[in-house]
Amino acid sequence: MVWSTTWQGAKAHAARLVSHFANASLGCELLLIYFRHPAVHPSSADMTEILSMTEAIKSMRLNHLSFPSADVPATVEFFERHLGFTVSSTWEGSAILKRPGFDVVIDCVTDHVPAYPRAFHAGFELPTPEDLNALYEQFVAEGVDMETGIFNNGRGSRFFCRAPGGVMFELNTRADAAPEYRTTFED
Repeated sequence: MVWSTTWQGAKAHAARLVSHFANASLGCELLLIYFRHPAVHPSSADMTEILSMTEAIKSMRLNHLSFPSADVPATVEFFERHLGFTVSSTWEGSAILKRPGFDVVIDCVTDHVPAYPRAFHAGFELPTPEDLNALYEQFVAEGVDMETGIFNNGRGSRFFCRAPGGVMFELNTRADAAPEYRTTFED
């Protein structure tokens, strides 16, 4: 990567990356990195621009997650039965699942079985330890592929399981988190 030593060059470089990757947050991150560079000196107008982009980033929210699966019907059933999603649409063997606030896309792959990195996962939070225990017992009774039992690492109780298709999920509650972690959960 070629780094510019002028603020105008930094802005131009960020704009090219945004255009190339269609990713405004990448451009904002790059501008913030440039801002920390000792040879780059943004003007007060440029600082206003950086701060407004940062505010836009702060308002960003999760829109969707996308998981490839070689067994879309089984993966969809897991999301519907255990995680409260509903099927919104399907196409060419793939499906869009909805929950209030975000979607999950299950992409059909037929040429290979997806291999996720061992620790890759998505987490869902439940209100209480009792809710977590009940869901754990349901998963065990229904033969869900469990990675762990319930444990508390200080940040709250949790367990890990795998959905059909291989993606791992963490189900947790913060209700029983240690006091020193509670302030880290504030929005």
